[in-house]
Amino acid sequence: MVTTAKLKNGVPVYFLENHEYPTILLIGYIETGRLEEENLHPGIRQMTVGMLSRGTAKRTYEELIEERSFIPYQIDISQSWNKIIFQGYGLSKDVDKILQANFEIVTQPTFPESEIEKVRPSLIKTAKEYKETDRMKAFYAMFEKVFEEHQYALPYAGDPETYRILTSADLKKFHAKYYAPDNLKLLVVGDFNRKEMLSRLNATYGSWKHKSRDKHLPFQTVKPIQGKTVYVFSNQGYKQCRVDIAFCPVEGGIKTDNPDIEALKLLESILCGSSLTSRMGKELRDKQGLSYSIKSNLWIRDHGGYWNIRTELDQANLSKMIHGIFAEIEKVQKEGVTDEELEKAQARRIATVSYTHLRAHETVLDLVCRLLLEKKKKHTHSIQNTKTYTTKNTQHSQHLLLHTTTFE
Repeated sequence: MVTTAKLKNGVPVYFLENHEYPTILLIGYIETGRLEEENLHPGIRQMTVGMLSRGTAKRTYEELIEERSFIPYQIDISQSWNKIIFQGYGLSKDVDKILQANFEIVTQPTFPESEIEKVRPSLIKTAKEYKETDRMKAFYAMFEKVFEEHQYALPYAGDPETYRILTSADLKKFHAKYYAPDNLKLLVVGDFNRKEMLSRLNATYGSWKHKSRDKHLPFQTVKPIQGKTVYVFSNQGYKQCRVDIAFCPVEGGIKTDNPDIEALKLLESILCGSSLTSRMGKELRDKQGLSYSIKSNLWIRDHGGYWNIRTELDQANLSKMIHGIFAEIEKVQKEGVTDEELEKAQARRIATVSYTHLRAHETVLDLVCRLLLEKKKKHTHSIQNTKTYTTKNTQHSQHLLLHTTTFE
């Protein structure tokens, strides 16, 4: 059973006790607006995250590492386009060490110049190599066109030039702006006593009084794809190839609040969700032998998304495979899906989202989204909707969101 409380500074906390295993997991989530600094210095968020554990106001990097050499716990921090997520995981008997280290790293980093110089070369190298392969060049040519002028199109691995010039002062300023308790939510899962845990959290994150400077800037609007655009990255040394096709025909992109999302997910499962069970997998891969694999990535985000269909195949089958993909799309648009296909897709969808108990050592991404974003009721509602969707719902979404005349 999930219970809630508020820390003395107003931060909401979600508790999920599980005494089956002697472990504990702390997750923090800070929602941000659009990161305007990323437009000027792509990669500043990655560099900031990478430097958080390289020294705090109380301990050096070496001291933090030494503690974890004797006490086995894990700390992970990441920052996406509109959220900061940090985690601390370990044995419940070490909860005080986990909380203190996590709190110091998130709230009191010092960004020493000496440590920056140690991580700078690896960041530059990663950013330079990120798009070196032909497949990555091709994919990001498509991706950046879909999200043209949107923050999603900025270099995911950052810009080498950014990493060459950023200083400790730059990172401190960025951290002070976005890392604050104003928009923080906490989740604790595992073997603990709720009253004692609340006291521990008040002693750490409850004492955090820093004021956010985040302007919560809105994201740009994703524009619908107009017409057909094809990018080819040819290499005569290859005998195999990969094809990525993007669909984004609606203004704003495919967002998490789109009313057709559940129908779209069912359609994806039926049409191309798996090489083994989908229509395209059975017809184009198994029956016609045109590809090694075919899969779908329904990339849905709060501020826009798209539908990507990907296949890997021998270049001799390229033309037939592409025509086959579009033929299957047109077929489902014309004929819809069968009751049997819909029933199986519903069963697969429900199996992936319908759970209410989570052990502390398991993956918690879905639970984080469901609880920290306060969407528990919405998820329950979506499961019920999944059960009641009909072939008409999927047919509506396929005409709305899959256009064979507009793609990248």
